[in-house]
Amino acid sequence: MACKECGECCVKLVFPMVGSGQWFTDFTEFVNSTRPGLMELKDGILRLMVPCVHLKDHRCSVYEERPVICKNFLCKKARGE
Repeated sequence: MACKECGECCVKLVFPMVGSGQWFTDFTEFVNSTRPGLMELKDGILRLMVPCVHLKDHRCSVYEERPVICKNFLCKKARGE
């Protein structure tokens, strides 16, 4: 499948997390206590509830030059789910 260029993946920044530990638990608790709803950690995926700075009119404004993490990401819509 291929990217549909809908921009939905850019509404929340998504990062796979490798490893774990008390430092990350402490960091998550700190962020959630100071900025509730800013981030979510579920199944090893960290989601920051902020849109990408390159999202313009629901489209990626740097699509051809987007970062590798964006090029490698394939959302459910692109996978046909």
